[in-house]
Amino acid sequence: MQDRVLAYWRTLELFQPHAPPKEQRYTRKQRKPVFVYRRDDPLPWQSGHALARDSLPNGRKWQHRVYAGIYSTQKYRQNIEEIIGRDEQAFDRRETEGCHFCFVVDQEGHPNLQSLDVSAAIWALGQTQKLGPDDSRWLAGDFGAWAAEWQVKFAREFAGVPRLDGESDASFIERAYTQVPIDHDCLEAMGRFFFNKTLADRVEMRIQSYQVSARRTNEMPPGGLLNSFFAGDLKRMATEAQTRTPTGDALDDYLGDPAAYDARETVNIARDSRAQVARLHPSQFPVGRWPEANGHPLAFSQQVAVNDIWSELRQTPGLRSVNGPPGTGKTTLLRDLVAAVVVERAQALAKCQKPGDAFAASSEWRFGDKTVFIQRWIAPLRGHGLVATSANNGAVENISLELPEASSINAQAIEGLDYFSDLATELLRDSHRAPEDQLRGWGLLAARLGNKSNNDEFATRFWWRATSQGDRTASEAPASFRQHLYEVRPTEPWLDSVKRFQAAVDHEQRLRDERVRVANALHEEPAQVARVQDANNALKDADAQLKHAAAQVDKHAGRVEARQKATKAARDAMAQHQATRPSFFKRLFLRRRTREWREQAKLLSDNNTAALSDEKIAKGYWREWDGKHGDAVRQKDRLRLGSN
Repeated sequence: MQDRVLAYWRTLELFQPHAPPKEQRYTRKQRKPVFVYRRDDPLPWQSGHALARDSLPNGRKWQHRVYAGIYSTQKYRQNIEEIIGRDEQAFDRRETEGCHFCFVVDQEGHPNLQSLDVSAAIWALGQTQKLGPDDSRWLAGDFGAWAAEWQVKFAREFAGVPRLDGESDASFIERAYTQVPIDHDCLEAMGRFFFNKTLADRVEMRIQSYQVSARRTNEMPPGGLLNSFFAGDLKRMATEAQTRTPTGDALDDYLGDPAAYDARETVNIARDSRAQVARLHPSQFPVGRWPEANGHPLAFSQQVAVNDIWSELRQTPGLRSVNGPPGTGKTTLLRDLVAAVVVERAQALAKCQKPGDAFAASSEWRFGDKTVFIQRWIAPLRGHGLVATSANNGAVENISLELPEASSINAQAIEGLDYFSDLATELLRDSHRAPEDQLRGWGLLAARLGNKSNNDEFATRFWWRATSQGDRTASEAPASFRQHLYEVRPTEPWLDSVKRFQAAVDHEQRLRDERVRVANALHEEPAQVARVQDANNALKDADAQLKHAAAQVDKHAGRVEARQKATKAARDAMAQHQATRPSFFKRLFLRRRTREWREQAKLLSDNNTAALSDEKIAKGYWREWDGKHGDAVRQKDRLRLGSN
């Protein structure tokens, strides 16, 4: 399943033309003008062009990137649809542009043939026109190898230098600079050399000009961004997926098996109050937080995202996606994650008794005739780095510039602290800005990398204390990090710094514990209220039962008293009747009267027996309700004590 998804993803990347820059008129403030090639206009590297009339700052030169074979994506789409058919569900049919290839020309007009970048979209179109999607070889080839072949062909055609016997392709391409500046005829020949005639009637070209350091004009410039950064990686991962080679956890999360997806596990934070409470519980917050310049904390959705990412991915690999339109605070959210990582790394570092404890055994690194010994971090200090990467260089560069920039942080929060602010300011320095417009750094937290030029610039400014800027000398630059290590003495003993840091961590923990107790109490309050309400209801029921039992006791007490009176009356009647018992002689001679007396005596005896029985029954009911009354009294007392 994954291999098919990855193969499809790669196909989409290959069939995605990357647009060349639009025309931009040249002005003193336009740092990267773009010129449309016209036969009658001088080329940007020729003396008659407007660029040649303006002087550059010391140590700067012009460099130019030629975008050749510009075409309409509508025409590109028509070519594809003629072969594979039209997708009726594809509603986004906006017309943009693509181009066949691009390459770099220096200030004197010599093309850097090593910089040739050909478009994968043109290769994919050619594969479709030549083979078609039903052919098993369609898009199965190696675009990188194909592009390298065209680079060699391009160098052979336009190098102007012979290839040496036995010389490798890479060596020949690196040496292949034309001996004379290219003119209109040569440039047009280059444009026609690699051109699909089904896309346009003529070769249209644009030339973007930009300034570079004079010391770096012979270096390989960064690519022209005509192709996907990761199409090759997608092909490699698709192959690995076919062979069941384990992939990363993040990719597994992203390409999760649809059959294993359970919609019931989806949580809508905006609607699920319990999920909100769980993710915003004080125990879920990272220890570190970025002190925003405006003093405001993160918004609700931002904090939910930070807490969720930190709790889920802090120890376990995986993937989280944060989506939002421009300007909704995604970079702001990222700053809090950076702060969390920095603080966690500091906590690990604070466990060292001395700075040297942070390093494990050294290892050798050899290059050329030199050997460098590298001290490696101990395991607890590894894995705390952050890499910002994107298909958009500008987006990553913005992050790299914002994190260490002084205006991005609350000045009061870092008052009295200095985290290599002079070096941070040096890394933010831009020779194109006036002194009053230079960015000021607060801390050495991020670096603008991404290509060889930026990497070399970073190493030079950060480590060697030299500057490639033409407006000042190396001696005017601040102390390098190397100098800090070897020459600058610490202002405070290590363990004193650890003690101050640990005091801050302990203070944070005390504040967190207080908030956890309050949050738990607030969380338990509804249950407590419900229990009190239940107790009150039970107390009311017990009181009603007590009143009913008391009424029954009184009722049956009255019945017992009435039965006792009836029993006494029956006994008295029997006693009175017994007093009138006939004598012996009367019983012998007055038999009828004796019989009447005996009948009356039996009736009175039965009445007395019935009265005794009724009294006994009445007493039984009374004792029963008296017991229930006692139980009701005790139950009410228990409930009253429990509610208190």
